[in-house]
Amino acid sequence: MADVIFTRANLLDGVNPLRPDTSVVVRGNEIVVVAARAVEPGPEDRVIDLDGRVLMPGMFLGHTHVDGGYQQPHHYMDIYARAERPEGVLMARAMHNLKPMLASGVTSYLGASCANNLDVQLRMVIEDGLIDGPRITPCSRHLNTTGHDNDMAKWWYDMRYHPVDVFVDGPDEFLKATRTEILRGAEIVKIFPTSGHGGGGRGRGMTHGEIAAVVEAAHHRGKKVRAHCVWHDEIIECVQLGVDIIDHGDEMDERCIELMVQRGTTWVPSLKFLAFLRSLPPGTPGVPKGEAERDWDNICRMLPLANDTGLRILPGDDYGSPMFPHRPGIYGEELSLYVNEVGIKPLDVLRWATRNGAEISGDAVGQVAEGMLADLVVVEGDPSSDIDVLENADNMKAVMIGGRFVKDELASVAGR
Repeated sequence: MADVIFTRANLLDGVNPLRPDTSVVVRGNEIVVVAARAVEPGPEDRVIDLDGRVLMPGMFLGHTHVDGGYQQPHHYMDIYARAERPEGVLMARAMHNLKPMLASGVTSYLGASCANNLDVQLRMVIEDGLIDGPRITPCSRHLNTTGHDNDMAKWWYDMRYHPVDVFVDGPDEFLKATRTEILRGAEIVKIFPTSGHGGGGRGRGMTHGEIAAVVEAAHHRGKKVRAHCVWHDEIIECVQLGVDIIDHGDEMDERCIELMVQRGTTWVPSLKFLAFLRSLPPGTPGVPKGEAERDWDNICRMLPLANDTGLRILPGDDYGSPMFPHRPGIYGEELSLYVNEVGIKPLDVLRWATRNGAEISGDAVGQVAEGMLADLVVVEGDPSSDIDVLENADNMKAVMIGGRFVKDELASVAGR
């Protein structure tokens, strides 16, 4: 078996500062050598002289909607999410959206819901070798309640196609819906305990018993639960009930952070969405005055505190929504926000995007270390000193998943 040997790499392992002049050997799908020395190649090995380029772990998205993109805004508030296109078109859209992820150095994602359990289907297609794509931790469809967020179709329309949302009521229905989504392949079950995010009302979507039923059913089968949860008291409630991932958390405070650290809960703050809302002109319909600014300010205060406590934080946002179409470099823009606007150190943000994601997925990735799977990115520029280089997908000179290049713009020389 021929090896791939990277030489003269500036190594970023996901936690530590750059290690210059490092050699990394990939054999099959695994990293077998990481050494501060030259490595003697075999006659069939591919040797890649990185000449000081950065070699780092592939990155995670902690929240994304892979099937999102084209919308018909004049219909959007009258029908269910994604109902403007049939299942086959949504699958084609999802396959298309994997391309900018790979081009941007995203080698894994945690689903945050999609139509028709497409996360599961995409993972099958990738494993069958039909397309290139990242590692996927598939999410369920949204489990939601009648009349709450996303139950937006006009009630007098005959709308029987609910591609993204499952509307159920009561603990027993949620219990069965959770088991059904797991049967369909979901590793994470998504629920909507609250409305809101940057404004949008204070509606409660689920009762205490309904949340508890989902958590119990999912954990009994070894799966995780993530919650669209914005308001303070409901964050506390979800964490106490055992929800694994809090999405958004606009009203996060020190008490929430303390409890989440104790319980091992993960936070996905999705700050890019709030940045978008803040940029809209005053009086924009559906954007309550001042609420996005208030929530932005609060999260910017809480993130450094949370990071200092060791709370597991993941990047990721509503990629696939109309304001955030999947495109090369957009995922790096979110990382830049955390560094440039919030003041988090670049190395910490890189840890969020690498090791933290791997801790949730359970995959042996997120590090450049012997024995780990070879999910690697070669970057022109040093994101540990200038995080903005990740905003430009042209700076990603190579992307490798499981020892196989899915993007390769590197020169090589034959083994000597």
